[in-house]
Amino acid sequence: MSSSSSPVCRRTGFVAYAPDLYRGETAETVADAERLGAALDAEHVRTKADIARAVAHLGSSAQAAADPAWQRTLAFLRRPTAG
Repeated sequence: MSSSSSPVCRRTGFVAYAPDLYRGETAETVADAERLGAALDAEHVRTKADIARAVAHLGSSAQAAADPAWQRTLAFLRRPTAG
C-alpha cells in the first residue's frame, strides 16, 4: 500500500486492509507486474477466496462491530459484483 492510503482513509472514513494476494512476490518491472496480474486472473477462484477470508476476518473483529468506518468498509466489500 502506498503512504497516501492512510490520509485518504481518514478523510473518507474508510478502513484500509490489504491482504497479500501475491503471496509475498513483488514486481520490479512492468513485465513482472503483468505476470503477477495475469496469475491473479488465472487463479481467480483462489484470489476470490483470499479476499473472502480477508473480509470475514475484518467482520469478525470487535472494532468492526463498534466502528461506523469499519461498517461502511465491510458493506462496500460485501456488495455483489459482476462475474
